[in-house]
Amino acid sequence: MQESSAEVFLAAGHETVWACRMRHPEGRRHIGGVAVFLPEHREPTDKEHALLVLATSIAGIAIERDRAETRLTHQATHDALTGLPNRDALLERLGEVGRCARRNRPGAVLLFLDIDRFKVLNDSVGHGAGDRLLVEMAARLQAALRPAISSPASVATSS
Repeated sequence: MQESSAEVFLAAGHETVWACRMRHPEGRRHIGGVAVFLPEHREPTDKEHALLVLATSIAGIAIERDRAETRLTHQATHDALTGLPNRDALLERLGEVGRCARRNRPGAVLLFLDIDRFKVLNDSVGHGAGDRLLVEMAARLQAALRPAISSPASVATSS
């Protein structure tokens, strides 16, 4: 059984643990915690308690901001339907490949797939069927590639 951090610090001679839950900035859920370990047993002063609560609040805001930025970056560079990188990500990746090729690493391959009469499919059977076709094609392409090739930066779609 793995020891908790509190058990480790207490075993090292610390006698007091002050802890404060880290909540989502909107108070919706618990996202972590902050703990202070002291070698002597004592209660926090009002000022120390207020500082712990403030530090925990700021840490929660920073964590959620980082998560939101990560989500926004993903949404800006990936197709919402297939989850694959989009045209912007493809262009960025092509630039990287070009830069690597200029540095003695020639040999890049670009595969471009075009679905004939896709608009006809969407218009006649409906966009839901077209979406299902795109999702299935994306899944099959990812399954057919080696892991290094099917990394998010290597496979891209353009809707």
